[in-house]
Amino acid sequence: MKRVLQKELAMVISMAVIILIIGCEEQNLAGTKKCRLLAAENIQLKTQLDERDKKIEKQKEQLEKYQQEKQTLKEATYQINPEFMEFIVSENARMLKENEALKAEVERLKKELEELIESPKLPEGPEPL
Repeated sequence: MKRVLQKELAMVISMAVIILIIGCEEQNLAGTKKCRLLAAENIQLKTQLDERDKKIEKQKEQLEKYQQEKQTLKEATYQINPEFMEFIVSENARMLKENEALKAEVERLKKELEELIESPKLPEGPEPL
């Protein structure tokens, strides 16, 4: 009887050990699978990050190029033809003189109008017969 109990106990213990080993292997396989999935996802994310970094770099280069073009255009606008500048200055001076002459004429006409308003009225014409 002791022997039978020992054999049964040994069998139960060996079964428990086998079950534990199988369970651990399944967990290990699941863990390995999970690790592989995570590794694949990490590789994919790294690739996406690299692509994004390249796009950012291209955009930075484009921005720098556009800023240089902007500066070039800005400098070009300040380098106006000297003859054109002389024309602008002379035209401005002419317009200022013309403006002053028109202001003076307006003042003269205002005074003339005031004088006409203040002066006695003249008869409108011969009286009808």
